[in-house]
Amino acid sequence: MYAGMIFYISSRTPSDVKFFLILPDYLLHFIEYGILMWLVMRLVNNVSIISAKTCIWAFTAVILFAVSDEFHQSFIPGRDAGIADILADAAGALAAMGIYVYSKRLKRKREAKKTKNSN
Repeated sequence: MYAGMIFYISSRTPSDVKFFLILPDYLLHFIEYGILMWLVMRLVNNVSIISAKTCIWAFTAVILFAVSDEFHQSFIPGRDAGIADILADAAGALAAMGIYVYSKRLKRKREAKKTKNSN
């Protein structure tokens, strides 16, 4: 659903998305793909334990979506595709993945400590 929203917004002309232009473009990409990565990490976390392999696959999926979205944007009047946007997408995805993995590890440590203290 969220990926569909990204695709929809990127299919609009710049005049259609004026509201989003209050922030710099690279920051919008960072936030947008950070949120997407967080959602993907939640999805894969429900399926498997978070491992390096899981993170690599999740990151790859998000970046492939970013590349396809930039390609799609190249056909929209007034929009263009750029490697800088993909780099901002990747930075947001990496940041979100790092925060997600770190927060899960902290949660697991707290739960282990709580279990140890209750015994």
